[in-house]
Amino acid sequence: MEVFIKENGTAHEDLIVSFKEMDLLVIADTYYFEIEDTIQPEKDGFCKIAASLKSLLSYWIENIINLGSKEERYLPIDFSDQYIGCFRIRRVSNQQIEISYDYSLREGWSVCPSDPKEYATSIHDYKETSNKLLIGQDELIEQIVRSQERL
Repeated sequence: MEVFIKENGTAHEDLIVSFKEMDLLVIADTYYFEIEDTIQPEKDGFCKIAASLKSLLSYWIENIINLGSKEERYLPIDFSDQYIGCFRIRRVSNQQIEISYDYSLREGWSVCPSDPKEYATSIHDYKETSNKLLIGQDELIEQIVRSQERL
């Protein structure tokens, strides 16, 4: 998995999530990352978006580490007006995570991108259409950390 910003000055179609093992490419907007006011409210542009995205990726890591046996959690990434694109993760064994990608109908404006709080455990309308992938927990976390370091 690779998460990065392809800066284009519009805050639209500039957030890229590539997960080759899932044959997945998500092109999303950074708009909600830029307008949220919990991270660097005095700044705007790339620095603020990157800081907010790094915080979200830390949220992902925390949820992966704290995922209980057979428990599901939802990791948001595509904050849009009518939906939130997210990964669903489920622990299938001590070190194995099942992951898929799709969306919930929760509106993007209703969740703070840098601190989604209860989002991971509050989704009940996940619409799954993507393939599922089994991946090692450590490998998944390592890929997320690499994305954080590149921001």
